[in-house]
Amino acid sequence: MNARPVEDPPPGMAAYVVGFFKQNPSHASGEAPETEKLMVEHFAYLRSLVVSGDLVAVGPLADDGEIRAIMIFRDMPVDHARALAEADPAVKTGHHVVEVHPWWGPKDIGKGYAERAKATPLEQLPFAQFQFGLLTRGPAWTPAETPEIAKLQEAHMAHIREMASSGKLVAAGPFTDGGTLRGVFLFAATPEEAKALAAEDPMVKIGRLVLDLHPWMATEGVIPKP
Repeated sequence: MNARPVEDPPPGMAAYVVGFFKQNPSHASGEAPETEKLMVEHFAYLRSLVVSGDLVAVGPLADDGEIRAIMIFRDMPVDHARALAEADPAVKTGHHVVEVHPWWGPKDIGKGYAERAKATPLEQLPFAQFQFGLLTRGPAWTPAETPEIAKLQEAHMAHIREMASSGKLVAAGPFTDGGTLRGVFLFAATPEEAKALAAEDPMVKIGRLVLDLHPWMATEGVIPKP
């Protein structure tokens, strides 16, 4: 979906575009010197996007899954975010592929990040580890809008507020393109704590949503405190 949703984000939230930087399974690994040069160019390009204000958060996943890194772009047309991501040297050479989705998250993600990146390369800025949870449609998901689903949604939102009040959930919000990906839970917690908190979500408990959790490294301070 390339158009922004008709409605505006709720109070305290803002529109973003989330990009998933994925390993291209059809591309063979290059020689070490070639790969090292490509990574230098890759980090330099990401830094240019941060300095320009287009990229408000970026960092690698610390596991060995399909998704290698997460990028959060400022509010912009999805096609524009995709074009910026595809201009990355690692994507242009076919080493990686990208996927982008419009998303609502807390206001002020990346506040002050551009100024910090002007003075220091991204890889030299201090990092913090989060647990990045992708919520997808589960086996019990249906498109029906019923009174029961409305009550379940209220309970889901109440649980989000409870997790945020504990300080463990630092960001949450929905993808707005109506696809299989439904939302994000971002935890400042251990994997065990994050799994236990998410497992108590009413939507997850009944299988309407499924959580896919990954350790994510992002620059300290880019995610505002809840």
